[in-house]
Parts: sequence; C-alpha cells; structure tokens
Amino acid sequence: MYPIVIPQELNITLDTMQPQPVLENPKVLLYSNVVSSYWEQACSEATKVRNQLRLVINDGGGIIVEPHKIGFQEVIKDKPASKVEIPDIACKYVSLFPNLGIHRLVMNITGHVPIGDNPTAPLEYLHSHFLARGSWLNFGLAPVETAITFRYQLETSFLQMNICHGTMRTPDEEITPIVAFLAEFNHNLVGQTPTEQMQSVTHAISNWQLNLKIYTDLINQRFLATQPAKNKKRRFYLKAS
Repeated sequence: MYPIVIPQELNITLDTMQPQPVLENPKVLLYSNVVSSYWEQACSEATKVRNQLRLVINDGGGIIVEPHKIGFQEVIKDKPASKVEIPDIACKYVSLFPNLGIHRLVMNITGHVPIGDNPTAPLEYLHSHFLARGSWLNFGLAPVETAITFRYQLETSFLQMNICHGTMRTPDEEITPIVAFLAEFNHNLVGQTPTEQMQSVTHAISNWQLNLKIYTDLINQRFLATQPAKNKKRRFYLKAS
C-alpha cells in the first residue's frame, strides 16, 4: 500500500502596490469583521519588529504584514474544508481594501511523508526515484544533499513543486525522517479596474480547494505511486501518515 501525503499548512500571500492599512492598527481587522472575535487576543498582542507585524493564534496560524505584502497562514492538518478559515479571511480583506493594487497572489501548500527510520532514507528515496545513477552521487564524505524542483504550467496558475528531505519531531519527541513536498501556486491575475482585479483575486482564493486537490493528486498519484525503475536492491520503506 502506497503512503499518502497529508497537507499540513496553507499560506496565502498578496503583494500590493499600496501599503497595508493594518500595519499601524491591526485591530481594524477585528472592527471590520475580517476576522472573528477568536482573533481578538492576536490583534491585541500583535508584535511589530521593524516593518513587519505578526498576529499569531494558538494553533500556529496567523497573519504576517509588511508594507507591501500580507500573508495569511493556517495549519490545515486534520481539518475538514469547512473549518479552514484563512481563505475566507483573505477574501474579506481584499474586499475591504479594494484599492491595494494587488499584483501577485501566491498560494503555498506544504506537506510531508514519513519515510523509514534511517536518517539517510529520505535521501535514498530522492536519489532512486528522481535522479539517474552515476558517480556524481558518490562523492564526498556523506550522502549528497538533494532537492528537486518541478515547474508546471496550469490553466490558471503556475505551479512550482519543491521536493526535499528533512526531519519531523513527533508529539512523543521522536525525530522522524521525512520527504517534504512544498507547492507554490502563482496565480494569473486579470482585470483593468480595481473591482475587476479584486474579483480576480477573490475568485482565485475561493478556489483554494482546487489547488489542494491538484497538490494531493500530483503527489499521491504520480510521485508516491511510482516505483523507481532502477536500484531495486535499495531497501527502505515509506510509513503511512
């Protein structure tokens, strides 16, 4: 049975021509009903270092504001789609400030798959699945570090999928080797007027579940379900998440 990737985090980032109105007063998000009362403490205790403002909520999500950029992030692991709130918050923010001049929308989805118990197992997986065997893999005093990037042109966005190795700390404080899948969806924005641009941005954000499906299908059906054609003598295994 093949393992499956479990999406861990969703990030939505907007680059704007105009400065962010909430940089000086984060409570405007609360007063304008962009966020619910659940965010009251985060708005009250927002921390500002130089030109960056951070609002953090208990589950690890939050909002990061810079003069010409705002990022919305949420831990989505084990959450049904109806409980994921960041896309709705981002849409409300865009509707509240339609004249920001948004020129870039990036949606990031991150996830990983535990692989084996050996610290080198993730590297062996990357080498055997994605790289041709050769002497370039046997150079130096340790297994060669590897990170792989795939770029895909989609109908409404440009997807960059980065695959790398790493480790994860479990709730039991155990260190587990993993292969991480980091997706970046750069959306095509259209529209001549502020209203048209706002509609384009909110439409793209509202379709976040489509990006999530593309992410999981690409990884589970194409990357993880494909066995390496070579190096069958290598023995390591993937753990189901």
